[in-house]
Amino acid sequence: MAKFDRYEILTRNYISQIESWDWEAVLKEVRSNCFLNDCDEIEGRCYLGSVLNLYPSGKYYMPWCTNQTRNDEIKDSCYQEALEKVANDFDLFITGSDGDGLDVCAGQMVDYDDVIQWITSEDADKAEELFNECEQECEDEVLVP
Repeated sequence: MAKFDRYEILTRNYISQIESWDWEAVLKEVRSNCFLNDCDEIEGRCYLGSVLNLYPSGKYYMPWCTNQTRNDEIKDSCYQEALEKVANDFDLFITGSDGDGLDVCAGQMVDYDDVIQWITSEDADKAEELFNECEQECEDEVLVP
């Protein structure tokens, strides 16, 4: 007799729900919302929603809170795993935003050539100049152990 694995069943259920999202629209939004991150890499992001409205429990966990149940934790953990798995299938990762800890975003590291189609020629000139400066600075940097 097969063992009942609640975690696996929940995760599969959430995967099927999340796969029904319009991931092509998410990818388009990611590529049209690009910025240089702290590592001077081009990163694109798309806001998916808040933890409060995406996750099954609708709760944000803090160490001092007492309203989380084991059931909430299991469902949210399965949901997070499913979300990361589906996002990974589209070469995306799941992250938060810099401003609000409740934000859930899909992100992707983007190549310059993939971004160039989304910006004006004037912006493209500025971006190319900036990236050339960045590359030169990186080449000039001496790393000290």
